Amino acid sequence: MAPTAQQIHKTLEKILSHGTFHSSPKLSSFLRYIVEQTIDGQGSRLKQYTIATELFGKSDDFDPALDPIVRMQASKLRKSLDAFYQSEPEGLTVRITLPKGSYQPNFELVDKSSALVQQPLLEDAFPSIAVLPFTCLDNKGDSEVENMVASFHQELNLALSKFEQLTVLSSFRVDELMEEKLSLSEIKTALNAKYLLAGNARTLGNKIRVTVTLSESEHGRQVWSERFECSADEASMYSEQDRLVVLIASKVGSAYGVISLNEYSQVKRIAKNELNGYQARLCYLEYLTHMTREGLHDIRNLYENLVSGPYASDAQSLAILSQIYCDSFLFGELSLEQVQEKCALLVAKAMDYAPLNNEVLLAQAWWALLARKPQRVAGCAERIMQLNPSSTYTLGAAGWLVCLSGNFDYGLSTLKLISEREDYYPSWLKLATALNAVKQGDIDAALSSIELFYFEGNPLQTILLALIYKVADQHELAEQHWQEALLILPNASDVTEQLLTTILLDNALSDSLEQARQSFV
Repeated sequence: MAPTAQQIHKTLEKILSHGTFHSSPKLSSFLRYIVEQTIDGQGSRLKQYTIATELFGKSDDFDPALDPIVRMQASKLRKSLDAFYQSEPEGLTVRITLPKGSYQPNFELVDKSSALVQQPLLEDAFPSIAVLPFTCLDNKGDSEVENMVASFHQELNLALSKFEQLTVLSSFRVDELMEEKLSLSEIKTALNAKYLLAGNARTLGNKIRVTVTLSESEHGRQVWSERFECSADEASMYSEQDRLVVLIASKVGSAYGVISLNEYSQVKRIAKNELNGYQARLCYLEYLTHMTREGLHDIRNLYENLVSGPYASDAQSLAILSQIYCDSFLFGELSLEQVQEKCALLVAKAMDYAPLNNEVLLAQAWWALLARKPQRVAGCAERIMQLNPSSTYTLGAAGWLVCLSGNFDYGLSTLKLISEREDYYPSWLKLATALNAVKQGDIDAALSSIELFYFEGNPLQTILLALIYKVADQHELAEQHWQEALLILPNASDVTEQLLTTILLDNALSDSLEQARQSFV
Protein backbone atom coordinates (compact mmCIF):
# COMPACT_ATOMS: atom_id res chain seq x y z
CA MET A 1 0.00 0.00 0.00
CA ALA A 2 1.32 3.43 -0.94
CA PRO A 3 1.71 6.08 1.78
CA THR A 4 -0.75 8.99 1.88
CA ALA A 5 0.23 12.58 1.13
CA GLN A 6 -0.30 13.41 4.81
CA GLN A 7 2.12 10.66 5.89
CA ILE A 8 4.71 11.85 3.37
CA HIS A 9 4.42 15.48 4.53
CA LYS A 10 4.80 14.44 8.16
CA THR A 11 7.98 12.51 7.34
CA LEU A 12 9.28 15.39 5.21
CA GLU A 13 8.97 17.86 8.10
CA LYS A 14 10.73 15.44 10.44
CA ILE A 15 13.62 15.07 7.98
CA LEU A 16 13.92 18.84 7.45
CA SER A 17 14.14 19.40 11.21
CA HIS A 18 17.21 17.16 11.39
CA GLY A 19 20.51 18.99 11.91
CA THR A 20 21.93 18.03 8.51
CA PHE A 21 19.04 19.67 6.66
CA HIS A 22 18.33 22.47 9.14
CA SER A 23 21.82 23.87 8.53
CA SER A 24 21.52 23.66 4.73
CA PRO A 25 18.68 25.80 3.32
CA LYS A 26 19.51 24.90 -0.30
CA LEU A 27 19.41 21.17 0.40
CA SER A 28 16.16 21.54 2.36
CA SER A 29 14.48 23.51 -0.42
CA PHE A 30 15.65 20.92 -2.95
CA LEU A 31 14.13 18.04 -0.97
CA ARG A 32 10.88 19.92 -0.31
CA TYR A 33 10.57 20.90 -3.99
CA ILE A 34 10.98 17.40 -5.44
CA VAL A 35 8.73 15.82 -2.78
CA GLU A 36 5.92 18.33 -3.29
CA GLN A 37 6.20 18.16 -7.08
CA THR A 38 5.89 14.37 -6.91
CA ILE A 39 2.92 14.46 -4.52
CA ASP A 40 1.20 16.91 -6.89
CA GLY A 41 1.62 14.44 -9.77
CA GLN A 42 4.39 16.46 -11.44
CA GLY A 43 7.20 13.98 -10.84
CA SER A 44 7.80 13.47 -14.56
CA ARG A 45 8.84 17.15 -14.80
CA LEU A 46 11.76 16.64 -12.44
CA LYS A 47 14.62 16.95 -14.90
CA GLN A 48 17.89 18.81 -14.44
CA TYR A 49 16.77 21.75 -16.58
CA THR A 50 13.43 22.19 -14.79
CA ILE A 51 14.97 22.01 -11.32
CA ALA A 52 17.80 24.38 -12.22
CA THR A 53 15.56 27.05 -13.75
CA GLU A 54 12.57 26.82 -11.40
CA LEU A 55 14.30 26.11 -8.08
CA PHE A 56 17.86 27.39 -8.37
CA GLY A 57 17.10 30.43 -10.52
CA LYS A 58 19.24 29.49 -13.50
CA SER A 59 18.63 31.27 -16.82
CA ASP A 60 16.75 29.73 -19.75
CA ASP A 61 20.02 28.85 -21.52
CA PHE A 62 21.06 26.55 -18.65
CA ASP A 63 23.08 23.58 -19.93
CA PRO A 64 23.24 20.60 -17.50
CA ALA A 65 26.34 19.30 -19.26
CA LEU A 66 28.23 22.48 -18.36
CA ASP A 67 26.72 23.22 -14.94
CA PRO A 68 26.47 20.23 -12.55
CA ILE A 69 24.55 22.06 -9.79
CA VAL A 70 21.53 19.71 -9.90
CA ARG A 71 23.64 16.54 -10.00
CA MET A 72 25.78 17.80 -7.13
CA GLN A 73 22.77 18.66 -4.97
CA ALA A 74 21.16 15.30 -5.77
CA SER A 75 24.33 13.45 -4.77
CA LYS A 76 24.54 15.46 -1.55
CA LEU A 77 20.87 14.79 -0.84
CA ARG A 78 21.28 11.02 -1.20
CA LYS A 79 24.18 11.04 1.28
CA SER A 80 22.25 13.26 3.71
CA LEU A 81 19.19 11.01 3.57
CA ASP A 82 21.40 7.98 4.24
CA ALA A 83 22.92 9.77 7.23
CA PHE A 84 19.45 10.67 8.49
CA TYR A 85 18.20 7.08 8.38
CA GLN A 86 21.41 5.73 9.90
CA SER A 87 20.69 7.91 12.95
CA GLU A 88 17.70 5.55 13.52
CA PRO A 89 14.99 8.21 13.93
CA GLU A 90 11.85 7.10 15.76
CA GLY A 91 8.23 7.49 14.76
CA LEU A 92 8.71 7.38 10.98
CA THR A 93 5.93 5.90 8.88
CA VAL A 94 7.46 6.64 5.46
CA ARG A 95 10.93 6.23 4.00
CA ILE A 96 11.86 8.86 1.37
CA THR A 97 14.69 7.98 -1.00
CA LEU A 98 16.13 9.45 -4.20
CA PRO A 99 17.18 6.71 -6.66
CA LYS A 100 20.44 7.27 -8.48
CA GLY A 101 19.94 8.55 -12.00
CA SER A 102 16.56 10.09 -11.11
CA TYR A 103 15.29 13.29 -9.51
CA GLN A 104 11.89 11.86 -8.59
CA PRO A 105 11.81 10.56 -4.99
CA ASN A 106 10.38 7.22 -3.91
CA PHE A 107 8.03 6.85 -0.93
CA GLU A 108 7.71 3.57 0.97
CA LEU A 109 5.80 2.68 4.11
CA VAL A 110 8.16 1.57 6.85
CA ASP A 111 7.69 -2.04 7.91
CA LYS A 112 8.41 -1.86 11.63
CA SER A 113 8.43 -5.62 11.96
CA SER A 114 11.64 -5.98 9.99
CA ALA A 115 14.80 -3.98 9.61
CA LEU A 116 15.37 -2.17 6.36
CA VAL A 117 18.10 -4.00 4.52
CA GLN A 118 20.21 -2.02 2.10
CA GLN A 119 21.33 -3.98 -0.95
CA PRO A 120 25.08 -3.98 -1.39
CA LEU A 121 26.49 -2.25 -4.43
CA LEU A 122 27.34 -4.55 -7.33
CA GLU A 123 31.10 -4.88 -7.66
CA ASP A 124 33.13 -6.66 -10.31
CA ALA A 125 36.24 -8.65 -9.51
CA PHE A 126 38.90 -6.68 -11.36
CA PRO A 127 42.28 -8.35 -11.95
CA SER A 128 44.59 -7.73 -8.99
CA ILE A 129 48.26 -6.89 -9.40
CA ALA A 130 51.18 -6.46 -7.02
CA VAL A 131 54.30 -4.57 -8.08
CA LEU A 132 57.40 -6.00 -6.45
CA PRO A 133 60.47 -3.86 -5.64
CA PHE A 134 62.88 -3.67 -8.57
CA THR A 135 66.37 -5.10 -8.15
CA CYS A 136 69.49 -3.12 -8.98
CA LEU A 137 72.03 -5.57 -10.44
CA ASP A 138 74.97 -3.16 -10.29
CA ASN A 139 77.67 -3.27 -7.63
CA LYS A 140 79.19 0.08 -8.51
CA GLY A 141 77.92 1.89 -5.45
CA ASP A 142 76.08 4.52 -7.50
CA SER A 143 73.60 5.59 -4.85
CA GLU A 144 71.57 7.80 -7.20
CA VAL A 145 70.95 4.96 -9.64
CA GLU A 146 70.13 2.63 -6.75
CA ASN A 147 67.67 5.17 -5.31
CA MET A 148 65.98 5.58 -8.66
CA VAL A 149 65.64 1.82 -9.14
CA ALA A 150 64.38 1.43 -5.56
CA SER A 151 61.57 3.91 -6.22
CA PHE A 152 60.46 2.29 -9.48
CA HIS A 153 57.83 -0.02 -7.96
CA GLN A 154 56.19 2.81 -6.02
CA GLU A 155 55.98 5.00 -9.12
CA LEU A 156 54.51 2.11 -11.11
CA ASN A 157 52.06 1.42 -8.30
CA LEU A 158 50.83 5.00 -8.55
CA ALA A 159 50.52 4.87 -12.35
CA LEU A 160 48.71 1.52 -12.40
CA SER A 161 46.29 2.60 -9.67
CA LYS A 162 44.86 5.16 -12.11
CA PHE A 163 43.43 2.34 -14.24
CA GLU A 164 39.85 1.84 -13.10
CA GLN A 165 39.82 -1.80 -14.21
CA LEU A 166 42.71 -2.92 -12.02
CA THR A 167 42.98 -3.65 -8.31
CA VAL A 168 46.49 -2.58 -7.29
CA LEU A 169 47.83 -3.88 -3.98
CA SER A 170 49.40 -1.38 -1.60
CA SER A 171 53.14 -0.91 -2.02
CA PHE A 172 53.42 -0.69 1.78
CA ARG A 173 52.04 -4.22 2.13
CA VAL A 174 54.40 -5.48 -0.57
CA ASP A 175 57.40 -3.80 1.07
CA GLU A 176 56.42 -5.30 4.41
CA LEU A 177 56.39 -8.81 2.97
CA MET A 178 59.68 -8.32 1.15
CA GLU A 179 61.35 -7.39 4.44
CA GLU A 180 60.34 -10.79 5.82
CA LYS A 181 62.54 -12.49 3.21
CA LEU A 182 59.72 -14.74 2.04
CA SER A 183 60.04 -17.05 -0.94
CA LEU A 184 58.23 -16.13 -4.14
CA SER A 185 55.56 -18.78 -3.54
CA GLU A 186 55.01 -17.43 -0.02
CA ILE A 187 54.71 -13.89 -1.37
CA LYS A 188 52.13 -15.05 -3.91
CA THR A 189 50.12 -16.73 -1.15
CA ALA A 190 50.32 -13.75 1.19
CA LEU A 191 49.38 -11.15 -1.44
CA ASN A 192 46.67 -13.17 -3.20
CA ALA A 193 47.27 -11.12 -6.35
CA LYS A 194 46.49 -12.62 -9.75
CA TYR A 195 49.43 -10.84 -11.39
CA LEU A 196 52.93 -9.99 -10.18
CA LEU A 197 55.03 -7.30 -11.85
CA ALA A 198 58.76 -7.46 -11.19
CA GLY A 199 61.85 -5.89 -12.69
CA ASN A 200 65.57 -5.37 -12.51
CA ALA A 201 67.95 -2.70 -13.74
CA ARG A 202 71.64 -2.35 -14.57
CA THR A 203 73.79 0.43 -15.97
CA LEU A 204 75.39 0.03 -19.38
CA GLY A 205 77.65 2.98 -20.07
CA ASN A 206 75.48 6.09 -19.95
CA LYS A 207 72.26 4.07 -20.08
CA ILE A 208 70.16 2.21 -17.55
CA ARG A 209 68.62 -1.00 -18.88
CA VAL A 210 65.35 -1.97 -17.19
CA THR A 211 63.81 -5.42 -17.72
CA VAL A 212 60.20 -5.84 -16.61
CA THR A 213 58.25 -9.11 -16.32
CA LEU A 214 54.56 -9.78 -15.69
CA SER A 215 53.53 -13.23 -14.52
CA GLU A 216 50.40 -15.00 -13.34
CA SER A 217 50.81 -15.88 -9.70
CA GLU A 218 48.74 -19.08 -9.67
CA HIS A 219 50.98 -21.12 -11.97
CA GLY A 220 53.95 -18.79 -12.29
CA ARG A 221 53.35 -18.44 -16.04
CA GLN A 222 55.15 -15.50 -17.62
CA VAL A 223 52.62 -13.37 -19.47
CA TRP A 224 54.90 -10.63 -20.77
CA SER A 225 58.43 -9.31 -20.54
CA GLU A 226 60.14 -6.37 -22.19
CA ARG A 227 63.38 -4.44 -21.97
CA PHE A 228 63.55 -0.65 -21.74
CA GLU A 229 66.38 1.87 -21.62
CA CYS A 230 66.75 5.33 -20.14
CA SER A 231 69.55 7.81 -19.58
CA ALA A 232 71.82 7.36 -16.55
CA ASP A 233 72.57 11.08 -16.48
CA GLU A 234 71.66 12.36 -13.02
CA ALA A 235 70.22 15.58 -14.45
CA SER A 236 67.56 13.72 -16.45
CA MET A 237 67.39 10.39 -14.64
CA TYR A 238 64.06 10.97 -12.89
CA SER A 239 62.35 12.55 -15.88
CA GLU A 240 63.46 9.48 -17.83
CA GLN A 241 62.00 7.32 -15.08
CA ASP A 242 58.68 9.18 -15.42
CA ARG A 243 58.70 8.44 -19.16
CA LEU A 244 59.33 4.73 -18.59
CA VAL A 245 56.69 4.51 -15.87
CA VAL A 246 54.02 5.86 -18.23
CA LEU A 247 55.20 3.52 -20.99
CA ILE A 248 55.28 0.40 -18.78
CA ALA A 249 51.96 1.20 -17.08
CA SER A 250 50.35 1.68 -20.49
CA LYS A 251 51.67 -1.64 -21.81
CA VAL A 252 50.49 -3.47 -18.70
CA GLY A 253 47.24 -1.81 -17.66
CA SER A 254 45.69 0.01 -20.62
CA ALA A 255 42.60 -1.12 -22.50
CA TYR A 256 44.65 -3.17 -24.97
CA GLY A 257 47.49 -3.87 -22.54
CA VAL A 258 48.82 -7.31 -21.71
CA ILE A 259 46.48 -7.87 -18.76
CA SER A 260 43.36 -7.04 -20.77
CA LEU A 261 44.47 -9.24 -23.66
CA ASN A 262 45.28 -12.11 -21.32
CA GLU A 263 41.92 -11.75 -19.57
CA TYR A 264 40.02 -11.58 -22.88
CA SER A 265 41.58 -14.86 -24.02
CA GLN A 266 39.64 -16.46 -21.15
CA VAL A 267 36.51 -14.29 -21.36
CA LYS A 268 35.73 -15.13 -24.98
CA ARG A 269 34.95 -18.69 -23.90
CA ILE A 270 32.21 -17.51 -21.51
CA ALA A 271 28.56 -17.24 -22.60
CA LYS A 272 27.49 -13.63 -23.14
CA ASN A 273 24.66 -13.83 -20.61
CA GLU A 274 27.15 -14.84 -17.90
CA LEU A 275 29.54 -11.90 -18.30
CA ASN A 276 30.06 -9.31 -15.58
CA GLY A 277 30.73 -5.63 -16.26
CA TYR A 278 34.50 -5.98 -16.47
CA GLN A 279 34.28 -8.91 -18.86
CA ALA A 280 31.68 -7.12 -21.00
CA ARG A 281 34.04 -4.17 -21.42
CA LEU A 282 36.71 -6.52 -22.77
CA CYS A 283 34.18 -7.66 -25.39
CA TYR A 284 33.41 -4.01 -26.17
CA LEU A 285 37.11 -3.29 -26.69
CA GLU A 286 37.34 -6.28 -29.04
CA TYR A 287 34.36 -4.93 -31.01
CA LEU A 288 36.13 -1.57 -31.40
CA THR A 289 39.03 -3.20 -33.22
CA HIS A 290 36.78 -4.12 -36.17
CA MET A 291 33.49 -2.22 -35.72
CA THR A 292 31.44 -4.44 -38.01
CA ARG A 293 27.68 -4.18 -38.22
CA GLU A 294 27.23 -7.67 -36.79
CA GLY A 295 29.61 -6.82 -33.96
CA LEU A 296 27.64 -3.65 -33.23
CA HIS A 297 24.39 -5.59 -32.88
CA ASP A 298 26.00 -8.16 -30.58
CA ILE A 299 27.63 -5.62 -28.27
CA ARG A 300 24.51 -3.45 -28.20
CA ASN A 301 22.37 -6.42 -27.13
CA LEU A 302 24.92 -7.32 -24.46
CA TYR A 303 24.95 -3.84 -22.92
CA GLU A 304 21.22 -3.27 -23.19
CA ASN A 305 20.75 -6.46 -21.17
CA LEU A 306 23.34 -5.38 -18.61
CA VAL A 307 21.88 -1.90 -18.15
CA SER A 308 18.31 -3.19 -17.93
CA GLY A 309 19.41 -5.64 -15.24
CA PRO A 310 22.18 -5.78 -12.64
CA TYR A 311 24.20 -2.88 -14.08
CA ALA A 312 21.43 -0.28 -14.18
CA SER A 313 23.43 1.86 -11.74
CA ASP A 314 26.90 1.18 -13.13
CA ALA A 315 28.40 4.37 -14.57
CA GLN A 316 30.82 2.63 -16.92
CA SER A 317 28.16 0.35 -18.41
CA LEU A 318 25.81 3.31 -18.92
CA ALA A 319 28.59 5.31 -20.58
CA ILE A 320 29.62 2.47 -22.89
CA LEU A 321 26.01 1.90 -23.96
CA SER A 322 25.79 5.62 -24.76
CA GLN A 323 28.86 5.29 -27.01
CA ILE A 324 27.39 2.18 -28.63
CA TYR A 325 24.28 4.20 -29.50
CA CYS A 326 26.59 6.77 -31.09
CA ASP A 327 27.98 3.97 -33.27
CA SER A 328 24.39 2.98 -34.10
CA PHE A 329 23.90 6.54 -35.32
CA LEU A 330 27.08 6.32 -37.41
CA PHE A 331 25.73 3.12 -38.97
CA GLY A 332 22.48 4.89 -39.85
CA GLU A 333 20.39 2.86 -37.40
CA LEU A 334 19.37 5.81 -35.20
CA SER A 335 18.41 9.35 -36.14
CA LEU A 336 20.25 12.34 -34.69
CA GLU A 337 17.28 13.13 -32.44
CA GLN A 338 17.11 9.55 -31.18
CA VAL A 339 20.80 9.28 -30.35
CA GLN A 340 20.86 12.69 -28.68
CA GLU A 341 17.93 11.72 -26.46
CA LYS A 342 19.43 8.34 -25.52
CA CYS A 343 22.88 9.77 -24.89
CA ALA A 344 21.61 12.68 -22.80
CA LEU A 345 19.78 10.30 -20.47
CA LEU A 346 22.60 7.75 -20.17
CA VAL A 347 25.35 10.35 -19.75
CA ALA A 348 23.37 12.21 -17.08
CA LYS A 349 22.91 8.99 -15.10
CA ALA A 350 26.53 7.97 -15.51
CA MET A 351 27.74 11.38 -14.34
CA ASP A 352 25.63 11.02 -11.20
CA TYR A 353 27.49 7.83 -10.30
CA ALA A 354 31.08 8.42 -11.47
CA PRO A 355 31.73 11.76 -13.23
CA LEU A 356 35.49 11.13 -13.47
CA ASN A 357 35.34 7.65 -15.00
CA ASN A 358 37.21 7.59 -18.34
CA GLU A 359 34.35 5.95 -20.24
CA VAL A 360 31.93 8.50 -18.75
CA LEU A 361 34.18 11.32 -19.97
CA LEU A 362 34.34 9.74 -23.45
CA ALA A 363 30.54 9.47 -23.49
CA GLN A 364 30.33 13.15 -22.53
CA ALA A 365 32.72 14.02 -25.37
CA TRP A 366 30.52 12.10 -27.83
CA TRP A 367 27.42 13.88 -26.57
CA ALA A 368 29.19 17.25 -26.90
CA LEU A 369 30.22 16.41 -30.48
CA LEU A 370 26.64 15.55 -31.45
CA ALA A 371 25.51 18.78 -29.76
CA ARG A 372 28.20 20.70 -31.76
CA LYS A 373 30.06 21.88 -28.66
CA PRO A 374 33.77 21.61 -29.66
CA GLN A 375 35.08 23.30 -26.51
CA ARG A 376 33.26 20.74 -24.38
CA VAL A 377 34.84 17.92 -26.42
CA ALA A 378 38.30 19.38 -25.81
CA GLY A 379 37.54 19.80 -22.12
CA CYS A 380 36.68 16.11 -21.76
CA ALA A 381 39.88 15.13 -23.57
CA GLU A 382 41.95 17.35 -21.30
CA ARG A 383 40.35 15.80 -18.21
CA ILE A 384 41.09 12.27 -19.48
CA MET A 385 44.72 13.27 -19.98
CA GLN A 386 44.93 14.64 -16.44
CA LEU A 387 43.32 11.59 -14.85
CA ASN A 388 45.45 8.93 -16.53
CA PRO A 389 48.14 9.82 -19.08
CA SER A 390 48.96 6.09 -19.39
CA SER A 391 45.52 5.15 -20.74
CA THR A 392 46.40 4.72 -24.40
CA TYR A 393 43.00 3.88 -25.88
CA THR A 394 40.95 6.49 -24.02
CA LEU A 395 43.51 9.16 -24.92
CA GLY A 396 43.36 8.06 -28.55
CA ALA A 397 39.57 8.01 -28.65
CA ALA A 398 39.46 11.45 -27.04
CA GLY A 399 41.98 12.76 -29.59
CA TRP A 400 39.88 11.32 -32.43
CA LEU A 401 36.75 13.10 -31.17
CA VAL A 402 38.67 16.36 -30.76
CA CYS A 403 39.79 16.08 -34.41
CA LEU A 404 36.20 15.46 -35.54
CA SER A 405 35.19 18.59 -33.62
CA GLY A 406 37.56 20.60 -35.83
CA ASN A 407 40.50 21.08 -33.43
CA PHE A 408 43.06 19.03 -35.34
CA ASP A 409 46.10 20.61 -33.68
CA TYR A 410 45.08 19.49 -30.20
CA GLY A 411 43.58 16.20 -31.33
CA LEU A 412 46.63 15.14 -33.34
CA SER A 413 49.00 16.14 -30.53
CA THR A 414 47.10 13.71 -28.29
CA LEU A 415 47.22 10.96 -30.91
CA LYS A 416 50.94 11.55 -31.38
CA LEU A 417 51.52 10.81 -27.70
CA ILE A 418 50.03 7.34 -27.98
CA SER A 419 51.65 6.55 -31.34
CA GLU A 420 55.09 6.97 -29.75
CA ARG A 421 54.38 4.20 -27.22
CA GLU A 422 54.17 1.37 -29.77
CA ASP A 423 51.05 0.10 -28.00
CA TYR A 424 48.13 -1.49 -29.79
CA TYR A 425 44.99 0.59 -30.32
CA PRO A 426 42.27 0.51 -33.02
CA SER A 427 44.02 1.50 -36.22
CA TRP A 428 41.08 3.57 -37.49
CA LEU A 429 42.15 6.27 -35.03
CA LYS A 430 45.00 6.99 -37.46
CA LEU A 431 42.47 8.23 -40.02
CA ALA A 432 42.59 11.58 -38.20
CA THR A 433 46.00 12.20 -39.79
CA ALA A 434 44.58 11.60 -43.27
CA LEU A 435 41.59 13.86 -42.65
CA ASN A 436 43.88 16.64 -41.46
CA ALA A 437 46.03 16.25 -44.58
CA VAL A 438 42.91 16.57 -46.76
CA LYS A 439 41.96 19.68 -44.80
CA GLN A 440 45.44 21.14 -45.43
CA GLY A 441 45.29 20.22 -49.12
CA ASP A 442 48.31 17.93 -48.77
CA ILE A 443 47.08 15.05 -50.91
CA ASP A 444 50.41 13.19 -50.91
CA ALA A 445 50.43 13.14 -47.10
CA ALA A 446 46.81 11.98 -47.05
CA LEU A 447 47.56 9.08 -49.40
CA SER A 448 50.70 8.16 -47.49
CA SER A 449 48.86 7.96 -44.17
CA ILE A 450 46.20 5.55 -45.49
CA GLU A 451 48.48 3.41 -47.65
CA LEU A 452 48.29 0.32 -45.43
CA PHE A 453 44.68 0.69 -44.30
CA TYR A 454 42.14 -2.03 -44.85
CA PHE A 455 38.92 -2.44 -42.88
CA GLU A 456 37.14 -5.65 -43.71
CA GLY A 457 33.53 -5.30 -42.61
CA ASN A 458 33.94 -1.77 -41.22
CA PRO A 459 31.74 0.39 -43.45
CA LEU A 460 32.38 3.71 -41.71
CA GLN A 461 36.12 3.65 -42.20
CA THR A 462 35.67 2.26 -45.72
CA ILE A 463 33.43 5.24 -46.50
CA LEU A 464 36.06 7.70 -45.26
CA LEU A 465 38.75 5.96 -47.31
CA ALA A 466 36.55 6.13 -50.41
CA LEU A 467 36.02 9.87 -49.91
CA ILE A 468 39.72 10.54 -49.30
CA TYR A 469 40.71 8.58 -52.41
CA LYS A 470 38.10 10.52 -54.39
CA VAL A 471 39.48 13.87 -53.23
CA ALA A 472 42.94 12.61 -54.24
CA ASP A 473 41.67 11.66 -57.73
CA GLN A 474 42.43 7.99 -57.09
CA HIS A 475 39.17 7.04 -58.78
CA GLU A 476 39.68 3.28 -59.04
CA LEU A 477 40.51 2.89 -55.34
CA ALA A 478 37.71 5.29 -54.42
CA GLU A 479 35.13 3.28 -56.35
CA GLN A 480 36.43 -0.01 -54.94
CA HIS A 481 36.00 1.20 -51.34
CA TRP A 482 32.63 2.80 -52.06
CA GLN A 483 31.27 -0.44 -53.49
CA GLU A 484 32.54 -2.33 -50.43
CA ALA A 485 30.70 0.13 -48.21
CA LEU A 486 27.49 -0.29 -50.22
CA LEU A 487 27.62 -4.06 -49.78
CA ILE A 488 27.44 -3.57 -46.02
CA LEU A 489 25.35 -0.38 -45.91
CA PRO A 490 23.05 -0.08 -48.94
CA ASN A 491 22.14 3.42 -47.73
CA ALA A 492 25.80 4.44 -47.47
CA SER A 493 25.24 7.68 -49.39
CA ASP A 494 22.52 8.90 -47.02
CA VAL A 495 24.51 7.81 -43.97
CA THR A 496 27.58 9.62 -45.27
CA GLU A 497 25.66 12.84 -45.88
CA GLN A 498 24.31 12.73 -42.33
CA LEU A 499 27.73 12.09 -40.82
CA LEU A 500 29.42 14.90 -42.73
CA THR A 501 26.84 17.38 -41.48
CA THR A 502 26.75 16.25 -37.85
CA ILE A 503 30.04 14.84 -36.54
CA LEU A 504 32.59 16.58 -38.79
CA LEU A 505 32.52 20.12 -37.45
CA ASP A 506 35.22 21.58 -39.72
CA ASN A 507 33.10 23.14 -42.47
CA ALA A 508 35.82 23.29 -45.14
CA LEU A 509 36.73 19.63 -44.68
CA SER A 510 33.09 18.60 -44.56
CA ASP A 511 32.37 20.48 -47.81
CA SER A 512 35.34 18.87 -49.55
CA LEU A 513 34.25 15.36 -48.58
CA GLU A 514 30.61 16.14 -49.43
CA GLN A 515 31.64 16.98 -52.99
CA ALA A 516 33.37 13.60 -53.16
CA ARG A 517 30.21 11.89 -51.88
CA GLN A 518 28.05 13.60 -54.50
CA SER A 519 30.34 12.34 -57.25
CA PHE A 520 29.50 8.76 -56.22
CA VAL A 521 25.77 9.49 -56.34
